[in-house]
Amino acid sequence: MQKTGDRIRYFRMKKNMTQQELADKLGVNQCSISEYENNRAELTLPKLVRLADALEVTIYDLIGRDTA
Repeated sequence: MQKTGDRIRYFRMKKNMTQQELADKLGVNQCSISEYENNRAELTLPKLVRLADALEVTIYDLIGRDTA
C-alpha cells in the first residue's frame, strides 16, 4: 500500500519536477518537500490542497482514495 508521500513523489516525478521546483511553487523550502515525500511531516488539508494544485492532481490522487 502506497503512502501519501510516495504518491507526492510519483506525481512530482511524472511532471519531471524537482523537489526544489515544487517547493518554489508552494513557497516552502526543499526540505519540506523531502519531509512530505518521506512521510515525516504532517499534511494538513490546506497543505494537501496546495500540493494537489501544484501537481495538477486531485486530493484523492494524493491520499489514494478511489473515487469510483
